[in-house]
Amino acid sequence: MVGAGCLVVIIFAGPSGIFPGDGELWLFLGAFFTVFVFVGAVFTVGARFFEGGSDAPSSSSTVSDDVIEQIGTDFADFRDDGAAAVADAETALAEGNLSAALASYTEARELYQTAVEMADDTDTQDELTNTIEQLQVDHEELQALIDERESLSQTLSVGLERLQTAIVAHSRGEETLARVRYRQARDQFATAIADCEATDAELFVPPLDVSVADSAELALKPIDEIRGIDAATATALVDRDITTVEELQQAVGSDDEPVVALGLDADGSVDAAVADRLTALCWWGGAESQPFDDLEDISRRREQAAGGFDATK
Repeated sequence: MVGAGCLVVIIFAGPSGIFPGDGELWLFLGAFFTVFVFVGAVFTVGARFFEGGSDAPSSSSTVSDDVIEQIGTDFADFRDDGAAAVADAETALAEGNLSAALASYTEARELYQTAVEMADDTDTQDELTNTIEQLQVDHEELQALIDERESLSQTLSVGLERLQTAIVAHSRGEETLARVRYRQARDQFATAIADCEATDAELFVPPLDVSVADSAELALKPIDEIRGIDAATATALVDRDITTVEELQQAVGSDDEPVVALGLDADGSVDAAVADRLTALCWWGGAESQPFDDLEDISRRREQAAGGFDATK
């Protein structure tokens, strides 16, 4: 562009130029044009320089949290932290805290994976990769166990709710409703038994704590206020210091028939229907959750539901 300005000066400077005229005037105009072109060139080059520089990273750019976290942390730290997380998982499993164990397995895998990326030799990377693969297997197996336990717990929860409803209806003499709910409970527990028998998983380690509607109000309810229990039977129970469902359960102490366990059938004062209702009351659960320690606990509940169904036919 400077060359173009010089050319203008040559062309317009003096009478020998293309356009004749005052030489000093033309020389001034040529010089002015040259300066103008030069300044424009400077601005153009500067603009391009700043545009190109905008793509370069700024010294004040933000470093990611992951990078900051790894500053000053070496390979051995990640490897050791991964081993500690595995130990935490094993401790949680021993204590029956499956969810905590699952979280620790996840953490261990992530730590070991970072250690692999930081390792500087192939043998170490291969060794850690094998460890990660085993942790993945352990994680998947534990997740499958948790899922199976959750499914079984839901099945049992429905069964308990149906059984509790059946017991209330049965004790009140509402035979039709009781029979329907007993049948539903029986089928739910049968399904739970089949699910347990179809797997090799240790579903009861730790024992299942199955939620159920709070039943404390019935456990403390006076027996003489339960309309399915006649006055004569309620009086016979009071004579034995039994006034509530909870006291009845404590006195019987098992799934035995109360009339037999308490000697109420000695004089034949309790008829069969009332005897069945007292037995059903002894099956009542008085807590917001009920434990299942093994398959036998489920079978016992199924037998109760089946017995109640037969008693209300």
